[in-house]
Amino acid sequence: MTVEEKINKGFEHLVNNLETLKQNYQRLQAENQELFEQKQQLLKTINQKDKEIEELNKKLENLKISNALLIRDGNPGDTEDLQEIKHSAKIKLNKIIKEIDNAIKILSTNELQKS
Repeated sequence: MTVEEKINKGFEHLVNNLETLKQNYQRLQAENQELFEQKQQLLKTINQKDKEIEELNKKLENLKISNALLIRDGNPGDTEDLQEIKHSAKIKLNKIIKEIDNAIKILSTNELQKS
């Protein structure tokens, strides 16, 4: 084999390797784009599920408070959990009442200042 033939063969080999590399790169780019889109969709789903969980936790807390308010205080059959829920409900209600009272005071003060 002559030097020229060796060079041509080496060049062809290099061209084939470059073509294979180009094809692999394009395939990996397409795969990467697909994976990125899947990731974005999964993140969107996770965010939706997080919101659902948050809403359900709020509903659960409201149900616990509602149930605690419906059950009379001091029942001998109250469990520690139920007593804790009742206590927590009373604290939250007192806090809400104080916030309402403060809002009324602020509104009253503003109305007096306008007069």
